[in-house]
Amino acid sequence: MDAAEARARLSALSDLETKLSELGLHWNGVVREAIDDVRNRTIADAGDAVAHICMPCCGPIMVGDKMQFTTDAEPLCEACAFSWGDMREQWAQTAQAPASEEEAAEAAASLAAYVAHIDAGGSPDDKPLILAEVMR
Repeated sequence: MDAAEARARLSALSDLETKLSELGLHWNGVVREAIDDVRNRTIADAGDAVAHICMPCCGPIMVGDKMQFTTDAEPLCEACAFSWGDMREQWAQTAQAPASEEEAAEAAASLAAYVAHIDAGGSPDDKPLILAEVMR
């Protein structure tokens, strides 16, 4: 299966899950298992074309797509990714009440990166993205 076909299949599954949720239908074991089975087989058939699955929307992140990892290492597609402004708020809250010295240092470094982005002409609405690589 080529990357375009894998993207189409995985996007269709994501759309199906969204529609079922919008209709207020509750997932039962059989439906969830069937969707997961099709998703897993599609990923396997696509080989190295699929890098990740976006956690919030369940859409495909293909190798070469723009993406972001959350602080919990969850993959986000470009559409679901946080902006610099979104993350600045989180960093500012963490800096005010850090759980550890390490967390305080990380928040300070992240806020400095935000300031550097803005000083370089960036916008708070920009998203700090990376290119997706082969899933390991």
